[in-house]
Amino acid sequence: FPESSRLHQLPPAYVLEKVLKHENVSSLKIEWKDETIGSFTLRVTPGKRTVVRSSIQCVVPILGQKPKLRFEMNCRLKSNREVESFRLQGRWKEIDFQVASDDPNGRIEMEAHGGGIDTKREFFARDFLKPGNTNFLASVPELQRVASLAQPRELSGVLERWHIHAASTRIQRLGDWMEAYLLSARVDENSWVKIWISPTGELLKLESSFGLRAINEDFFEGAA
Repeated sequence: FPESSRLHQLPPAYVLEKVLKHENVSSLKIEWKDETIGSFTLRVTPGKRTVVRSSIQCVVPILGQKPKLRFEMNCRLKSNREVESFRLQGRWKEIDFQVASDDPNGRIEMEAHGGGIDTKREFFARDFLKPGNTNFLASVPELQRVASLAQPRELSGVLERWHIHAASTRIQRLGDWMEAYLLSARVDENSWVKIWISPTGELLKLESSFGLRAINEDFFEGAA
């Protein structure tokens, strides 16, 4: 997986459009520090309203424990690539959760049940992301006992520090070289994520500075 020179730089939106333009399915094995912890699948069905479906099943090594995480997401995009509707549902430890929206005004419905939590709320994305706004999720009494959540302005600050770049590159598969794209996000030399993508939008490999990696084994073994 060679790095690309600056001569091969591309707009990140160009590479993301490749993923959304072609019908494709990507299945990746997820590893954490050389240990297989689960799998991730992404399916894209292009059209006037492109549909993106993804699912993940894995264990999350944290503080000496390995709680299980499972979720499925269905997302429909408008022709301008804005989100028209989405539904995310899954299970974290003993908590079943669902987050969904099909409201053009941005109203989001959230439910969480299990593990001492039993809540159903509605809110607007614009209010949650408003600078200086109190953290909506932390204001839900049932969720205060689950995790300490960052303020929206702090989350926004983290995202602003990430710099995203894209480039054309090559990868080796079954002894031959083929064209690919490299999408990278970086805060500094010690915090980065890189994703290799095929010309038709399949996710090929992910590497990060955090010990998390994923690989499309079917692709590199010739089964795809």
